[in-house]
Amino acid sequence: MFSSEKEYENYLVTTLKKGPECKGVWIVDPITGAREEIWKYLQDLPYEVIQDNTNWKSHEGISPDLIGGMVPDIVVNSKISNQNRILIEVKWEAKLNYGLDDSQLARYFLYLLSATTIKHKDAKDLKRAVLLAAPQRWYKGKNSDIFNHFVDRLYKIGEAFEIKIGKIECDALET
Repeated sequence: MFSSEKEYENYLVTTLKKGPECKGVWIVDPITGAREEIWKYLQDLPYEVIQDNTNWKSHEGISPDLIGGMVPDIVVNSKISNQNRILIEVKWEAKLNYGLDDSQLARYFLYLLSATTIKHKDAKDLKRAVLLAAPQRWYKGKNSDIFNHFVDRLYKIGEAFEIKIGKIECDALET
């Protein structure tokens, strides 16, 4: 279906920008295997999709050691709270950057924990999530050790703070 990381990323961005028509992208729970459509996290609320852009950092100066020059592949920003609520990293062949305990995903998780709120005042807002989008073979291969470590260490904390940790398997996408 896809032949490269960028092609897959562009497909996800195009799909996410469809708003209520955003169908066929499923978040897979890495612990239970349960699947839910990403639309559940968007909830028919206003949002902006940001792709490979340094403008994603709405909280400049918040822990530069944590985020530094990092740019997630896809960011979903809420137009209600102006918070970056969903961060998606796309991988095709490459390993996650940084180390085992301070991977891209761990840093994105800590960013959401420190720079966003569970709920925005009394208004309904987008749910929060850190997602890895990759082919199923990636999750079974040699590059999956950092992702698995991330899930083992932070999944329960994510549940407690309503930050979904999940994966999107491009092989299972409905086009």
